[in-house]
Amino acid sequence: MRTGAARAWALGAALVLAAAAASLLAPSQPGYDAWAWLLWGREVAHLDLDTVDGPAFKPLPVAVTTVLSAFGGAAPELWLVLARAGAIAAVLLGARLAWRLAGGSAAAAAVAGLG
Repeated sequence: MRTGAARAWALGAALVLAAAAASLLAPSQPGYDAWAWLLWGREVAHLDLDTVDGPAFKPLPVAVTTVLSAFGGAAPELWLVLARAGAIAAVLLGARLAWRLAGGSAAAAAVAGLG
């Protein structure tokens, strides 16, 4: 990848993460599934996993929340930042794909449909 393109993608990722972090200024908290994954992540980190309560076990969110458990009480906020950054990136990448395939009006429709 060219250096300019790599820089542009890095800047884009930083802006998406900044927007996701700024969204924490409004009161919010993880939903039911995310809380269970956060608990399971902490339990995995302490080698004491119990999946009797909660939603269906999903390995990827639990793996991510296991890493986030190292941040203690900040783990729920970090989860929200990651989840929101993923959502923002999905909308932007969907718009970019629509733009390449069908132009600006398709990109606007993609943002309206996904956003």
